[in-house]
Amino acid sequence: MLVSGWSEVYALVKQCGSNENYTVVREGHSALIIWQMPLVGEGFFVGAPANTLLFNVDASRVYIYDSYQTRVNIMQLTTTADSVIIRFWLHNATYGDAGKYQCSTRLVKPIPNCHHMLYVQDFQQPYIAAPDTAHVDRSVTLSCFSVFKLHGPDDVKLMVSINWRRNGLLVNDRIEYNVTRGNHAWGWGMTYYRSILTVSDVSTAKGDNFQCQAVLGPRAVSGWSEVYALVKQSGSYENYTVVREGHSCLITLKMPWNKYFKVMGPGNKRLFEVDTPRVHSDKVYIWNSYRTRVNITKITRSVDAVILQFSLHNATSEDAGRYHCSTWSDGPIPNCQHMLYVQGKPAHSYISVVVNTTIMGIIVDKL
Repeated sequence: MLVSGWSEVYALVKQCGSNENYTVVREGHSALIIWQMPLVGEGFFVGAPANTLLFNVDASRVYIYDSYQTRVNIMQLTTTADSVIIRFWLHNATYGDAGKYQCSTRLVKPIPNCHHMLYVQDFQQPYIAAPDTAHVDRSVTLSCFSVFKLHGPDDVKLMVSINWRRNGLLVNDRIEYNVTRGNHAWGWGMTYYRSILTVSDVSTAKGDNFQCQAVLGPRAVSGWSEVYALVKQSGSYENYTVVREGHSCLITLKMPWNKYFKVMGPGNKRLFEVDTPRVHSDKVYIWNSYRTRVNITKITRSVDAVILQFSLHNATSEDAGRYHCSTWSDGPIPNCQHMLYVQGKPAHSYISVVVNTTIMGIIVDKL
């Protein structure tokens, strides 16, 4: 007997009301799209970007075209006096899904006021940069940097905000902590947002930890940054790290300021693009090949350098080797390198036991 899966849950609640005409989803994630469409007597088509067909809709039925059947689930179809409201999931969103979804009649004529915008965004986990508190007496300025790339039409401007929390509690008093925001475009369609949090009580805040989070539009939220603790950061740093294969490690790289350069990994793979001007705007872009395995832990400015700490997860033998800084024109930067050693997985240990059994005067060894 062949049985289909269960439908999505249908809740008996009021469905009427305004629905936003855009949705934001992270690449590779699922988007819940709520779309209110005008009711057309003979039904209509819904076209996706790149001139592909998504739905065929009438008052009581939705047909999903073959190219989307494995990635689309209809949750609800609700008919009002003059409209049809469709709630559906689009799974595993790609950049190719971003764009304008448009209704048209069977004669391929666009239907007015029947479109929906889908934005597919690529968030880099936020990180916090600050001066070394060993050189600060009264107040310290923490900067949260968030970078993302947004794929989709330009008609809708999405608001970006940044949340802060201190010792696990949200920071809501923007006057006391002097939180401001600003953005900066920096190549490849990437946009940097910076939020400043000024902590005026450094002497009593030593040991406190801070995190930040980016919010894009009403629903898209990044993860929280790694914890930044207000402790002394200056001192000597080892220029090598040892990690077991499959585990995570914390790498510290001492970099120059006032330079624009790249950090290269083994096999000449690009890991970071770094911009460290003399103003407090330490921008670091993680390349796609490392995006899922690298988190920036913190950036600290000392009197003569910028200290970058980052986590590398699920280390492999290919990650072992030399990481170094290099400019586009002058090549490798002196004294800006780090060696990573990856230990192989240990062999499985076992205990062997030999049992002697006598059968008809014959000794048999069982292993």
